Amino acid sequence: MSVPKMQTSGSKKRKRHDTGDTLAPSSLSSTSLGPVVAEDKSVSLPSIEPELYTPFSLYTLPTKAKKSTNDPPFPEKQALVVAETKSVEFETTYQPVASTSCRYMVGVRDKRTNVLTIREAPLHLLSRQVKALKSLKPLAEPSAAEYALRRAQLGEAFGTKKAITRIRAAERNKVDISAMEGVMTAMQDTIGDRTENLPTVEEAKSTADSNRPIPAYNEAATVPEEVYPLNILISDAELSTLETSYLEDMSSDAERERSLAYSRSAYLNAHLKRLCQSGRSQRNRQHLLYAAALMEFKKLGRKVGDKKAVAERLQSMAPIVIDSLYSRFTETGRGSTKPQMTKEKETLLLTHLFALCLHLDNFATHTRIISDDLSMSIATVNQLFKSLGCKLEVPSTADLQKLNLPPTEKEKRAFLRIPLEFPKLRRKRAKH
Repeated sequence: MSVPKMQTSGSKKRKRHDTGDTLAPSSLSSTSLGPVVAEDKSVSLPSIEPELYTPFSLYTLPTKAKKSTNDPPFPEKQALVVAETKSVEFETTYQPVASTSCRYMVGVRDKRTNVLTIREAPLHLLSRQVKALKSLKPLAEPSAAEYALRRAQLGEAFGTKKAITRIRAAERNKVDISAMEGVMTAMQDTIGDRTENLPTVEEAKSTADSNRPIPAYNEAATVPEEVYPLNILISDAELSTLETSYLEDMSSDAERERSLAYSRSAYLNAHLKRLCQSGRSQRNRQHLLYAAALMEFKKLGRKVGDKKAVAERLQSMAPIVIDSLYSRFTETGRGSTKPQMTKEKETLLLTHLFALCLHLDNFATHTRIISDDLSMSIATVNQLFKSLGCKLEVPSTADLQKLNLPPTEKEKRAFLRIPLEFPKLRRKRAKH
């Protein structure tokens, strides 16, 4: 492929002509005023330029004396350039400080002598003002809230589904500051009132103890028998209805076990056998019968709403005993007439049962046997005994002798000891 040759003839390349001009500095002093000509780019104009022959005026700050040795050079003086046409006004808005790296020069050429006189000139940035719009007030810039509102309106009208979803989510999460007025004052007043009404340590402890789901107790008790009095666990009216003479008329232990309200408890059956063999008082047998009624009522659970079925299961108990169980260990929900055993009421029933077991066991109860009878975990049963003020301990030598246990017995039991100590209530950690 051949490359064409460049033609040298008829070329339009500009030729440099020597004008013969002579450069000369201005004869004016550096402090004297000089020309500022927009045409020569000494003045930077906005987008609307004035007419070609528009006159400009230059104003500077007056000096104290006509001749001053401290006057700065003209390019460094603070000056004001103004001009006016029929419709527009021009005025200096900013005059950059002169620097050594960049300077503006104005040149005037004399055609007769071919002398180009140059002088350093300042730079002025001008602004314009249309006379017809001068009387109008300028539009205020929108605030951040107004800008966000307008943008949200545009997004609702023309945005995509994702953009509209984001806008609506932002509006839902927005906090109304006007609605929060006075909240700080109200909070401070509330905190002040609470600080003044804070309970003492003793009052707080008493309130916490009274809210425990356990029977009423005697904090000033000097012996374990006085902590949970039997007349609190079983009323005298209920106790008077519990007849035990029929147990002596029965010929076998199996027959006696079947007569209990709850006959499938190894704990109750073992106690019944020992009571009948040892010939202990009728009061102990009454406590055992009532413990069997409590255990059967707990086993019924959700079926307590059917009073007829409950009466059939507790036919060995007098109506006053059944009514007492319903009044203490059930409650009626809203919009319902049937009683139900809630979790709180069930816990209250169990603590009454365990307090009665402590009296039967000389205040050292074997918790594992009871947990098996109630089909509950040993940890749950132990925790309920602790809520009564018991301590889970291995029997000491003195305890073994007092309870008539073999020396090889090493399994922990729930001991109720004096002074009475309740476990501290644990506070739930706040979720972050």
